[in-house]
Amino acid sequence: MEEIASNNSDWFDELSELQQQDILEGIAEADRGEVFLHAEVVKIFEKWGLK
Repeated sequence: MEEIASNNSDWFDELSELQQQDILEGIAEADRGEVFLHAEVVKIFEKWGLK
């Protein structure tokens, strides 16, 4: 239990630099309001026969 408590690593730090950049860009897009509603995405995928 002590070992778990002393482990202060963050899952984000364990990602590759590219993965971190992708996540940070996604957050920046959301902050700018560049998002799609779930219903819009569902409609797009339905056109391709996906659910």
